[in-house]
Amino acid sequence: MPSMTRLDNPIVFLATANAELSRMFYERLPGLIFVADEPPALVFRVGDRMLRIQKVECVQAAPYTAFGWAVSDIR
Repeated sequence: MPSMTRLDNPIVFLATANAELSRMFYERLPGLIFVADEPPALVFRVGDRMLRIQKVECVQAAPYTAFGWAVSDIR
């Protein structure tokens, strides 16, 4: 029987049409740790996970929540 790969380290993906503004937002507002600005994506650490914000020409808004945090106090 082939060994099963554990899928316990997901990578989170978002998209942006403005990488400079997105980097500023995610570094400053939620205080994410910036890792790299690669040609296809900005890379951040979110806890022990990776967030890749893909650089695209046009972002199509999803009609549902795509990413969020549980917080004890929003302020």
